[in-house]
Amino acid sequence: MEAWEELEHAKLLVRRIMLRDMGFAALLLWIPLEVDEKEERAYAYTTGEVIRLCSAFFSLPEVQQMGVLVHEGLHVALRHVQRGRKIRNRKGERFSSELLNWCSDAVVDRAIQRTSWLSEPYYITAETLLDKATLERIPAHRWTVEMLYDHLEQTPPVLSSSIASQWMADLRDGDRGNQDAVQPGTHKGEMDSRLWAERILRAAAGSRRGSLLRELGPHLPVTKTPWEYHLRDFLAAHMMPQTEADWHRPSRRLLASKGALGFFEAGIQRSRGAKRLAGIVDVSGSVDSKMLDTFFREINTLIEQVAAEVVLISADAEVTHTEIFREPIPKGFRVKGGGGTDFRPALEAVKKYDVNCCVYLTDLEGVFPDTSPGFPIFWATVKDLAVPFGRKIVIEA
Repeated sequence: MEAWEELEHAKLLVRRIMLRDMGFAALLLWIPLEVDEKEERAYAYTTGEVIRLCSAFFSLPEVQQMGVLVHEGLHVALRHVQRGRKIRNRKGERFSSELLNWCSDAVVDRAIQRTSWLSEPYYITAETLLDKATLERIPAHRWTVEMLYDHLEQTPPVLSSSIASQWMADLRDGDRGNQDAVQPGTHKGEMDSRLWAERILRAAAGSRRGSLLRELGPHLPVTKTPWEYHLRDFLAAHMMPQTEADWHRPSRRLLASKGALGFFEAGIQRSRGAKRLAGIVDVSGSVDSKMLDTFFREINTLIEQVAAEVVLISADAEVTHTEIFREPIPKGFRVKGGGGTDFRPALEAVKKYDVNCCVYLTDLEGVFPDTSPGFPIFWATVKDLAVPFGRKIVIEA
């Protein structure tokens, strides 16, 4: 095929992906596709902004072509090239672009492997790179690129001969091959990461059950937006009063028309009943007074604006204290405790109060329940560890 025919074929694959997963296909539409006829070994690669398809790509079965296209698209959406630059800045001469590629592939291949209609020529996953004891301590789905890199730097993995014979690095910084530029993070880079995180969240919200996007929550690029902004958005989305139809009185439009509408139109009123928020504070020593003050300030604003009730829970490995606030939390209020962390008792305790959402301040070094607790949860954390459910924001130290 000519290059233009190959490009048209790739666009046809995107349309076929759209029939299977419209949310992810919407992300692919943001990424330019190009053909690289000079690259002889790799199936495809990405510069972090563009996907380049190589000659070997077009010899694959179509289901594997779609898998490779999704693979590269996930690298772009999750900002793996850009995150690799940050790792290189941190590691200096010890940085390994090969190890970065393995860690990034492990994240995207796990999502693809769990998607029945996709396939790839080979898979690199956390199970490929980590030993059984390590995976028992931290399950595969909780490993981010950065966590994998830091761990495997100390205990380098060995790929099986079957994978090693096919594998080719596919994260390439611009046109510099695998020589990732050492550049500090820029304001534009942070804005782009935030934009891609928002795109993924919107696409996931509109996707069907089973979409591969629902596997990616723990792996979104972390941005430096002040955490209280994220907390404010989360609380507004789940706690602000909603409107509902009031069939006991007519709408203003009907009254203004003096009956000319010809039909009854219900009025609008705010939904009845106070909303309730659960706030859980990890008292194992990871939450400092500055974090608490910010948290309490946002909670008090919510109480004053919408008369919300707040169930405040202190917990480490167990629930140490529970108190319900209908008035602002007093200035200087502090929680007490210490010891290890287990998220299960506190989240189980929240279920007794029929809350609209929950905010958990923690370092994430604890035991998670096997399933989501059934209410929206926001993890405000001081460490960039993966969470199995809910929304996470890392608090800058």
